[in-house]
Amino acid sequence: MNKTSASVFLAIILDLIFAFLFLILLSQWKGEEAEVTLHMNQIGMFKETTNSTACIEKLKGLGYEAYSYTKDDLIIVVTSLSLNEEETIEAQKKLRENQISYILKKVTSTGKQFSEAVLKGDMEMVMELMSD
Repeated sequence: MNKTSASVFLAIILDLIFAFLFLILLSQWKGEEAEVTLHMNQIGMFKETTNSTACIEKLKGLGYEAYSYTKDDLIIVVTSLSLNEEETIEAQKKLRENQISYILKKVTSTGKQFSEAVLKGDMEMVMELMSD
């Protein structure tokens, strides 16, 4: 192998290595920027823990999964959490039948920890991350 052939061969190998490393870094960067939108029905905002607990217990008694998080010194109770907005809207029919007031809320995040918790269905972690 002459010097020119060796140089071309080395240049191609190094180019492939750098391209591979670039693709790995790019895939990692995009993974952290993935946007996730969580849809939910907000049932109430409470100053007192006893009131939020009573609301959660009422919802659970009616067969709902209910969660709470703290924002600006208020305890916010939510239900019908889903990545699919139509599912959350469909759950509103049952809320209306039970005469429960609600507000449709959306939380969008690009945070990796939030995205992973939502995709895993770990709503307790999601609520913790949404708290102050």
